[in-house]
Amino acid sequence: EHGAVRAVDLLTSGELANGERSSLTRRWLAGPWLDRAHHEIDQAAALGVSFVCPGSSAWPTQLDDLQERSPLVLRVKGSLELRQAVARSVAVVGARAATRYGVWVAEDVSAQLANEGWCVVSGGAVGIDAASHRGALAVNGPTIAVSAAGVDLPVPPSNDALFSRLYDDGAVVSEVPIGAHPNRQRFLVRNRVIAALTPLVVVVEAALRSGALSTAREADAMGRRLCAVPGPTT
Repeated sequence: EHGAVRAVDLLTSGELANGERSSLTRRWLAGPWLDRAHHEIDQAAALGVSFVCPGSSAWPTQLDDLQERSPLVLRVKGSLELRQAVARSVAVVGARAATRYGVWVAEDVSAQLANEGWCVVSGGAVGIDAASHRGALAVNGPTIAVSAAGVDLPVPPSNDALFSRLYDDGAVVSEVPIGAHPNRQRFLVRNRVIAALTPLVVVVEAALRSGALSTAREADAMGRRLCAVPGPTT
């Protein structure tokens, strides 16, 4: 209704202290929200993390398709300029418990896309996600991981080497604070950002109940083009 900046002003001034919003005002005044925000700004400066907000020149406007579900801010760590990179991008997603064949397909498809100048967007997780990023990086192509954790935390920790490459040659993006650990809810809400950032989503492998299919549903609902690997491509 008001936007983030005006909402903070109203809450801090107590102007919303009537009716059903009074409980929100009390929660706001009781918590160190602004102190946390200022602390994160200091952390970001030390870690080389930038903030991208709606309305700024770096904001990918396709995220506005999420309407009231659009992120309030994105944290970005890496060498890519986010808006420019995702202007020509494809999401490649799939199962964590991937088959060797699925990993090969994800790497191969992503390498071909990146080689032709497409930015490969995925979730930075193990399995198909990691294979997608590796495929793009193998040909020195652009790739972005949309993380369910703070941009400073490789998820899982075994992806440390991959995230180091992403910081140097790609980017890691997240809407959750620096240092925040992932949980099931954060993985699910992260998927809508992957779907909104790109005009096309490719599902390589996915279980019937999986995050990859939630990304596919989000993409389909927004009118994005949706593709799937049908089985053996050889």
